[in-house]
Amino acid sequence: GAPLVEDGKGQFVVNASRRDGPGLAEVHTRDTDIFHILTGSATFVTGGKLREPASPSEDYEVRALGIDGGQPRQLSAGDVIVVPPGVPHWFSEIQSPMTYYVVKVRS
Repeated sequence: GAPLVEDGKGQFVVNASRRDGPGLAEVHTRDTDIFHILTGSATFVTGGKLREPASPSEDYEVRALGIDGGQPRQLSAGDVIVVPPGVPHWFSEIQSPMTYYVVKVRS
């Protein structure tokens, strides 16, 4: 989860991440997420509505328990997916361990 690269201006960051189970759903108001799956696989849901969303955090993200009505996709090693700002997204199932890079680009 630690940043590998940051531009120092808040415009982008590259993180290395590992998941062993599903996390919270989220939507970013300013960031585009670019995920590159390195190992493992997951069900990744985009779109729909956040289920029981929390208040926005200081990093312009809204998190929730899940997503209702989104589109599930199977992701595996080598896949890349781009999630623009405003699109709910969620790793709903993980075949662990799953490792990936995420590039966050601020607009």
